Amino acid sequence: GEALAGCLRGLTVEEVFSAQRNSTKGILASLRANSGYLLETLEAPLAWSPIVDSAEGYDFPEEPFVAYPAGRHAKVPILLGTNTAEALLFVYNAPFKLNGLATRTVMSLIFGTFTGQTIISRYPVPGLLLDSKPVVADVLTDYQFRCPSEQFAAANAREGLPSYVYRFDYVSSVTKATAQVQNLPEVCLNATCHTDELPFVFHTEDVEPFNPVDHQVSLTMMEYWSSFAKTHKPVSATSGVEWPQFSAENRGNVLFQADPSVGLNVTVEDARGVCNFWDTIGYDLTLQGSLIHFRVEAPEDGVEVDEEETKEPTAVQNSRGVYEATAEEAE
Repeated sequence: GEALAGCLRGLTVEEVFSAQRNSTKGILASLRANSGYLLETLEAPLAWSPIVDSAEGYDFPEEPFVAYPAGRHAKVPILLGTNTAEALLFVYNAPFKLNGLATRTVMSLIFGTFTGQTIISRYPVPGLLLDSKPVVADVLTDYQFRCPSEQFAAANAREGLPSYVYRFDYVSSVTKATAQVQNLPEVCLNATCHTDELPFVFHTEDVEPFNPVDHQVSLTMMEYWSSFAKTHKPVSATSGVEWPQFSAENRGNVLFQADPSVGLNVTVEDARGVCNFWDTIGYDLTLQGSLIHFRVEAPEDGVEVDEEETKEPTAVQNSRGVYEATAEEAE
């Protein structure tokens, strides 16, 4: 409510970061007890994740991933999408190595033995001792970004509401400059990582001046976005490509690509080959906000969490063979 907003506005940056660190400690204690050091990479975003709270004064009573399929959402047109390598940044920022052997093990632990091996068959690792972080990034991009987002578009479309989905796959000098300025992993110099589409949607040249192709890509995206905001139908005279409405049956995505020597290339792709696979597995883990289901109370202000005292969880398999933590809250 307004009181909470006023409280936050009255805090210093240092106080906000301190609250983030304290709230994250309790969550991480539970995560580490469940799945070890691999989930330490979740530390940065966890404290700012959406919190379901139906108490008086709050207006986030349930997960959107639950509300949308049930029709409990605003009945408005939507336009959404993802970048080709959304998870690459997060995987390569993780403070550990992942070879093929570790990846096979992790997939089995997270998804269950049978499903884990099915995923590895679809996303093969290069070798047991070779770096497999690109493979893990592909898995997480599709499972935690691209395909779950399409679930919202599909639910909207089932109610007859205009829904449009895109995939952004353009690497430019702007992408490289942004990666260098933000000290992103080197792999993001030649990939469309998380947020790489933003300079083109909002036509920002504060990091690196646009070249002619950059301008063409940005103009196209701004035309699509602004016409959608005005008429609920994305149209671009620059690309001349008609953006099809999304449905669970056709899964049509507009694909943004370009080449400095060729120019803009906007096409329509069929995402069924990717997301139909993940639909059969389900998004229970994505729904929980982490790779392992967990339940934990954030520590009180000023209370340090001793990770050694975190209670050891027990684990049970759900109907899909995925282990779910049933630990008591971290003390």
